[in-house]
Amino acid sequence: ADQLVMSGLTIKSNGKIGKFDLGVGVSDIELKNVTYTVKQQPKLVIDNLLISSNAQETDKFINQVVDTTIGQMSIEGKNIGSGSLKLKLDQFDGKALQYLNQNSNQRTYLFLGIPAEESAEQAGNMMMNNLMAFLDANPVISIAPFVWKNDKGESQVDMSLTLMKPDPQNMAMEDMSQLLISSIKSFSSNSKLSIPMLNEQVKISHEISDGMTAEEAQAQATESVQQMVSLGLAQKMISKV
Repeated sequence: ADQLVMSGLTIKSNGKIGKFDLGVGVSDIELKNVTYTVKQQPKLVIDNLLISSNAQETDKFINQVVDTTIGQMSIEGKNIGSGSLKLKLDQFDGKALQYLNQNSNQRTYLFLGIPAEESAEQAGNMMMNNLMAFLDANPVISIAPFVWKNDKGESQVDMSLTLMKPDPQNMAMEDMSQLLISSIKSFSSNSKLSIPMLNEQVKISHEISDGMTAEEAQAQATESVQQMVSLGLAQKMISKV
């Protein structure tokens, strides 16, 4: 049987429900160990997981920073490494977010494209209006940074996504995914990649997923990463330092 065991849980919270009926303030969740086992065999082990959230509100916006740190992760007994992620949410329109949060059932219909009953048409219009108000505030979602390291090195990725209210001519599109794509105002990304670190990650992935020996996995990883680097250099997407 599958089993998920969490030990050493500590929760610290200094927050309140804000003016937009959403939690604001600072909170920390720490877990000393998370172990997922299948038939008494550990499949996933995470040590020293820490999630820290700081959400603050202004007269109009909610801004939040979520820091996640993993002391060590292993899959099927193989050490994958450790890392951290800083997620930032800026200029999230409070009133629009409040409405979207309180009407999650209508949000589901909207995003899945499920036709609403006539009696729900007005609610659907309100949902769309609040979604547009949320996008019109130009919310920013950024990762600054995501860092992962193993025994061979460390890599870092930074990225930022700014949204906007889409062009009115796209408002009638039935495909919600296309509507969301047209809501992207800007996207930027910067990465610092360690080749030895990537080789090690891909090697371990082949060992776990494909059942390769260490030698086979190393050869495949070296080839795959080299192909990726060569393609990136050719497309001028990366530069070798």
